[in-house]
Amino acid sequence: MSLPTPWREPLTYDQPIVAGRKWFGYARVEGCERETDVQENKGKGSDGATVNVLGGKLAKPKITFGMWEGWDEAGHWVNYIAVWEEYRKLFSPAKDPKNPSAIVIEHPQLQLADIKSVIVTKVGDLKMLRNGCVECTVEFIEYRKPKPSAGTVKSAIDKMRGAVKPKNAVELAVEQEAKGLEIDTNAFKNALGDGSKASTLGRGERFVSPFSQ
Repeated sequence: MSLPTPWREPLTYDQPIVAGRKWFGYARVEGCERETDVQENKGKGSDGATVNVLGGKLAKPKITFGMWEGWDEAGHWVNYIAVWEEYRKLFSPAKDPKNPSAIVIEHPQLQLADIKSVIVTKVGDLKMLRNGCVECTVEFIEYRKPKPSAGTVKSAIDKMRGAVKPKNAVELAVEQEAKGLEIDTNAFKNALGDGSKASTLGRGERFVSPFSQ
């Protein structure tokens, strides 16, 4: 479902649908920002820190419903305060506080923030405006079941340091040859001893390699 634009479909922004019932007054939707909960791990006297991503915070949207008394789009005289008296029952407290009922609200702002459903946290008072309209703000908190998402963010340098580059065929051959030379060198040292024998050879004496026998 594509996001409607406020220029071509302004009523979708002014008239949210709560639990399947459209509000025919006007409305403002706010507080759909997305925040991430993080934990900074900083050592004493160190510059910089590691970060643990604990997951996304629950959004706390709120809707301000506007009402007045006047003609509607169909040409009927409507008292929206009387309509609100019935409409606000959608936001009644849950009968079971331990198992609250989530409400589905259809509005482009909530759609953009991927907020599927909400739970009512506060229903405000009616406020009279100077233009003769009356407003009431209802606050919500997003309803979203928890899922594992914690992790540690590593810098690109840490990832490069931890990466082990695989050796190619030439590097493996050179490494094998070096191991063979090391074995021959150790054998020569064992045959020669700790160096004291070499010092006992007289001038003109010929050293016979143990590998020539």
